[in-house]
Formats: sequence, C-alpha cells, structure tokens
Amino acid sequence: MKFRRTGTAAGTFMLAAAALAMNAGSASAIDWDHTKSYDGVTVYFEEHGDIVKVCDTAKNGRSASVIVYENSPGDVGYSMTVSTGKGDCKSHRASDGARYNPLENHYVYFQLDPHTSKYYTVKWFNDH
Repeated sequence: MKFRRTGTAAGTFMLAAAALAMNAGSASAIDWDHTKSYDGVTVYFEEHGDIVKVCDTAKNGRSASVIVYENSPGDVGYSMTVSTGKGDCKSHRASDGARYNPLENHYVYFQLDPHTSKYYTVKWFNDH
C-alpha cells in the first residue's frame, strides 16, 4: 500500500511539473497591440516595451521589410529586413537601445515594404 502512495505522489508531481512547463511557454507569448499585413509582410507592435516584429508571410522569393518612423514619415528611426524566407521574423524592443524606443504619446509610423514597387504605411499611437 505504501508503495502505491509513493508512486501516485510521484505521478502527480510529474503531471504538475509537465503542466507548469507547458504553461510557462504560453505565458511568454505576446498579445500584440497592433498587427498589419500587406503583400507578404506582417508587422506587429506591442506598446509595452516598444516591441516591433516583422515577418515574411509569403513564399514569393522576396524579402520583407519594415521601416519605423517617429512623428512623421521621413523621420527614420530604424529598419528591419527578413530575407531568409517565409515564416521567418526579426524583432527589436526598447531595451535594445535608444533608437528602438519611440516616444510615448506620439504616433509611430510603420512602412511595410515587400521589396516591390509598392509599399504600405500604417500609424499607431504609442501611449504606453
């Protein structure tokens, strides 16, 4: 009888540890404040931490880029390009340095560039 209890306790512990490990992975996922897709490029923006992520979302042989502007288009902050293929992404956050930390309570502009003759610009208000 005593052996069964120990086995049950060990089994319960292993199940709890597995559940904790599974939840830890999902707890780190970002619930993005803003998302925009255009012609094989997707950009994500999380205001807390000023996280910007760009992903290549089309198998079209072209790279995917985003140019991040502060205040107005033309006031370039930085750019990121993903050229390794569909499903790949790059990101930056405020903790990467001052250039990646856009002003609070201002618009931030994102130019999605699929490296064709067309592009799409979206602006989001950064109030966090």
